[in-house]
Formats: sequence, structure tokens, C-alpha cells
Amino acid sequence: MQLFERARAGLARKEIYRNPKYQYLKDAWQGGMFALGYQEHRRQLAEVRICVPEQFPDFQLRVAEQAFDFEATIVLQKGRRMGDEFREDKATGPVQREKPEELEPFDLEGATAAIAKKARKHYGSRPHLCVYLNTQGRNVLLSDLASKAQEADGNQFESIWFLSDHYIGCGKQSSILPAPEGWFRIPIK
Repeated sequence: MQLFERARAGLARKEIYRNPKYQYLKDAWQGGMFALGYQEHRRQLAEVRICVPEQFPDFQLRVAEQAFDFEATIVLQKGRRMGDEFREDKATGPVQREKPEELEPFDLEGATAAIAKKARKHYGSRPHLCVYLNTQGRNVLLSDLASKAQEADGNQFESIWFLSDHYIGCGKQSSILPAPEGWFRIPIK
């Protein structure tokens, strides 16, 4: 994650979150966070390759000399666009978010739509999918996300993983990339 922080150093938040030119930074963050969680789960080194300027995949995860192609997508709260809150923000560095005192129930439809949008791309091979839940809500059950992934034509993907704050979870498992049971904490400070 230090490499990610160096890559975005000096860039205003509005640029990172609103300019498509920096999509690779969002993919890098997702890949890095996923790799940290997966590495902790498997107790095995996990490396990430960001696949810029190629269009496919968004990143590759390498574990034990085997590379896995991943597509990445982000789920936002309904009615929110990526970076709206940073439209005039010229600050740099990580965003400090505050958790609201009362959370609404988690809206599963955003995850369904994000997975369906990626599935419509009809990849030549079956990549894995990493879905970052950049939204808040209570009672986020992995089993509910798994059923929504199937509704969204999740069979287009070898496996579907969810990334939420400091946790990863697998909604569609694959024998070639073993998954933890339930949500697994990502060891970041």
C-alpha cells in the first residue's frame, strides 16, 4: 500500500476520484487491499500486477507462481457518483471517513447492478471479480451478496470477491482460488 500512496502523492482527491485517467489508481487500491486480505487468509505471499495500459484484466493476483486475472468494480450508494464529494477538494492524501451513528440497511441492488454491468462485457476467459462496496449499510450478509451475484449472471466469473472497509469475503467460490468462510479481516493499520 506504500507504493499506492507514493503513486497518488501530490494528486488532489478530485483528480483521483473524478478523472478517468486515474482509474488505474482505484484498481491498484482494490488489488492491493484484496492481496493483503488474501495473503493473510492463506498465509502465503500474494503479489499484485496492475495491468495498465491493457484493457484486460484490471489487475492480476499472483499466489505460489500462479497468476489470476481480476476485473474490479465499485459499488456506490444509490444516486451517488464517484467523487461527487471531492468536486472542489484540492487536498491530497487518504480520505478520513466518519462512520455515521445510525446506518440504513445495506442496499443489495447496487452490488447486483455492478456485477451485471461487468458480466455484460463477455470476457474471452473467465476472470475473477473483485467488488469494492464503497457504500455503508448494516447487516451486510455475504450469503445475500452471493445470491445477488448469481442473479447478476455471476457465472461469467471464476469467482466473485467482495471488499468492504477492512474485510474481504467470497460470494462465488472457485476451487483454484480457495476462499475463507465468511468475512475475513484485512490486517491494515
